[in-house]
Amino acid sequence: MAADIAAAGLIPAEDRRPLAWAAEEPVFVVVERSCRTVTVYRKGLWHRTYRGAVFGRGDGSKVHEGDRRTPNGLYRIQSRRLHGRWSRFLLLDYPNSNDLRTNQAARAAGATDQGPGGEIGIHGSDEPTLNRSDVDWTLGCISLLDSDVEDLYRWVPVGTPVWIRP
Repeated sequence: MAADIAAAGLIPAEDRRPLAWAAEEPVFVVVERSCRTVTVYRKGLWHRTYRGAVFGRGDGSKVHEGDRRTPNGLYRIQSRRLHGRWSRFLLLDYPNSNDLRTNQAARAAGATDQGPGGEIGIHGSDEPTLNRSDVDWTLGCISLLDSDVEDLYRWVPVGTPVWIRP
């Protein structure tokens, strides 16, 4: 589906600009929460964009387990696996050192007694109607339609950097 969108000219040229700073990365993924997109770059060049990404139910960036928020920041694909409920699951290395510091600060301030959580990733959907309606329904993950996550899964090996932007 993503290639068809690009071929039809539905991805504006400004959204397909190269990322010079990512030219050394074989594959780099940018998640734009505000645009609800997941974009794959190869050697800094635009490759594919998947629209209709949905996120955690909570506003803001993830602070602790159970807050139903999606983290912002730079992560890497830690593992990949088939999943009975969501087709494919690409596990991110959340929490990273920044997430741990944010969580520790929140705990020290008495804002939470929970740890940072984990098992955040990019996966398919067993709620395609919610995905198509841009309803944020996950507990903190990034969800794409099954056909899109299956295509993404082909392009992103373990170790791929993923930048989640607000």
